Amino acid sequence: MSKNPEIARLASGLAAYQDAIRSANEDLIKLSQRFGRMMPRLQKLDSSSILLWLGLYNKIKDAAKRTEDEASDLLNSDLATANPVLQLQVNYYQVQSQRLYAKMEIMDDVLNGMMEDLLENGEFEQTQKEEMRVALEGTMKKSLNRLDAASVSA
Repeated sequence: MSKNPEIARLASGLAAYQDAIRSANEDLIKLSQRFGRMMPRLQKLDSSSILLWLGLYNKIKDAAKRTEDEASDLLNSDLATANPVLQLQVNYYQVQSQRLYAKMEIMDDVLNGMMEDLLENGEFEQTQKEEMRVALEGTMKKSLNRLDAASVSA
């Protein structure tokens, strides 16, 4: 790619972060499809199925956050912003990241409303409702942490 080993190293790192964000996007699409298939029978599902889904969603959020944290120095490096090829890679990464977080924001809204209704009207034991409420709050907290960090950096 480049005769400059530093640029080649940065390009390789950016490619890895692009792959990680692309994978997170794909995983979220699959999980959203699974969520859509669960919706018609949501009242009949057991709490373990819902908790498993929330756990998978949290893994996607964690992977995206980890990638974002690891990529931040590289994305803001002077060499990456000065080199046109690297800048294209940075822009691609940022677009993919924005797509992912937009999808997550929509999923959070849908999930929050659905779970609120399910916890109020579902036929679950109180301990199961509390488990699901705690899992939902943890999931929503991860979104709030990202929004707080984004508003601080802006």
